[in-house]
Amino acid sequence: MEDYRLAYFLNNVLNLDLVRIDDFVLFMESKKDNIEQSFELFETQDLQDDSSSFPAYYYEDDLYKLIFLMLKNNSKGNFLIKDKNNADYLFILFNNYDFPLEKFFNEINKIQGVTASYKIEYRDSYGELLEEIEEHLIGLNDDDPISNEEEDLVNVN
Repeated sequence: MEDYRLAYFLNNVLNLDLVRIDDFVLFMESKKDNIEQSFELFETQDLQDDSSSFPAYYYEDDLYKLIFLMLKNNSKGNFLIKDKNNADYLFILFNNYDFPLEKFFNEINKIQGVTASYKIEYRDSYGELLEEIEEHLIGLNDDDPISNEEEDLVNVN
């Protein structure tokens, strides 16, 4: 399913207002036999040949004080989270204290074309990615900085 269609269905089913933001870009740098990855949010026209662009959608919920970020997980054969290469999209929920995740998953699974959604437990290997995402999202809304106290990763196939 295309990213804009999934965002549309999520907005309708979950009463969100996900909006497209600058793509999240993964740069690949070769250093001898090691490949180093770095992440940035850039305009798509600024892409280089050694980079992959991941569409991103953002919504801030005032009721739950929660931030939703939807990212496509696969671009040009590169994955934001490599050990979840079966996941088409990732939802990152920032400041998730009271949000009813069970209901969230049930509603997502009702969307035609979605085969599964589930919580991904946080791992230290996701830390760099989450830090980069937080850094750039803070720039979107300087009035309400993102707390990194709790984040949930959600996988949608």
